[in-house]
Amino acid sequence: GMAFSQSRLGNVHAMSHPVSGHFGVPHGVANAVLLPRVMNYNKIACPEKFAEIATAMGEDIAGYTAVEGAECAIDAVEQLAEDVKIPASLSAAGMDPKGIPTLAEDAMKSPNTLVNPRSTTLEDVSLIYEEAI
Repeated sequence: GMAFSQSRLGNVHAMSHPVSGHFGVPHGVANAVLLPRVMNYNKIACPEKFAEIATAMGEDIAGYTAVEGAECAIDAVEQLAEDVKIPASLSAAGMDPKGIPTLAEDAMKSPNTLVNPRSTTLEDVSLIYEEAI
């Protein structure tokens, strides 16, 4: 939390705030469900950073390409969420798929989208929400 005032947080937070506000999904749960989907979206922009995350999470990625390492990080985050009993989807957490257009518009209003590692459009955000349903 101390770092929040020093940087922005990217699409995960931009997208989780509307889910929490409109559907009452706890902020941490919304973040946890969205994180691997946003990581997958972002992996082409910074695969080396995601490969570092895989290593930090205990994954052995020796001999992997940066993109393969990034995919291991995404898998590790998904496994962690499952291990701590995070719902597998936003709909399982209480989000109505009919809300995607409003949620996407609200997410795009967040300055967090401006610092996301990969440029993001309204359509991109909508697709990520659809994947998370």
